[in-house]
Amino acid sequence: MAQLETKRIRQGMIYSYNEKIIILNVFKYFRRHFPENSVSDAVRRTAEATGCGERSVYMFRKEEASPEGVKPAPRKRVRKTVQINSRDVKYDNTVRLAIRNIIYDLKYRNIVPSLKTILKHVNDAPQLPNFSLMTLRRLMRDMGICYKKDGKKTVLVDQFPIKQEIKEEPL
Repeated sequence: MAQLETKRIRQGMIYSYNEKIIILNVFKYFRRHFPENSVSDAVRRTAEATGCGERSVYMFRKEEASPEGVKPAPRKRVRKTVQINSRDVKYDNTVRLAIRNIIYDLKYRNIVPSLKTILKHVNDAPQLPNFSLMTLRRLMRDMGICYKKDGKKTVLVDQFPIKQEIKEEPL
């Protein structure tokens, strides 16, 4: 018969309240049925049986001993750092404005602003970085520029157009 292995819980995953209780119950079972073994041995066996880490078992024991008892898991995990490769960080407003100007220029010259033509003009511009098709599509979606279906035609729509204010000079 093949040796059955316990599936390990991925590192960084948040344990729910019920999972913590089950892990603590397994630890208490090993302490109750094997009193001659040390606490570290019971923790090691619990970690093997449940698939969590030994450090997690120690943390759950400490949490249970606290006055609040076992706390439920937080609803949402807060990201500690901003994504460095995020499009919001990587491409600033000058890049976005240049892409928007290319699109308006194509519309002004009566060239259909398809993704391929926009990509060709963006990659030809020396001040702009070279984009892949998907990166340009996602960046345009972040900017509020998307394609809408209008009957049989697909039209490029700017959801957040830049309003150019005309300043009137006093005479």
